[in-house]
Amino acid sequence: VPSDYSYNNRLAFNLVQKRKYEQALQYFMACFSLRPTNADMVNNIGNIYMATRKIDTALRAYKLGQRLDPTDGDNLYNMGALLLRFPERAAEAVLALRSARRLLPNDQQ
Repeated sequence: VPSDYSYNNRLAFNLVQKRKYEQALQYFMACFSLRPTNADMVNNIGNIYMATRKIDTALRAYKLGQRLDPTDGDNLYNMGALLLRFPERAAEAVLALRSARRLLPNDQQ
């Protein structure tokens, strides 16, 4: 895996489009190792874990993303969408989604 952030990021997104999630994860992880405080990258990693049904790992990634950047509305939206899948976590999901809405007032999702 090359040590170029942009290269790894583009390759990862191309692999995601092809639904090659495990391969994409390797390249997103390379990006994370190059920029470990990049909350957006942690969100991408969480999305991969969500797509591969690794729910607890996805939630840990989203929570790490929130610690890195509490203003990341996309991260909160993704966390809320994931939590909505579990009725027992509906209140937590609503809190995340409301916070995302406050951070992304013009987002139509």
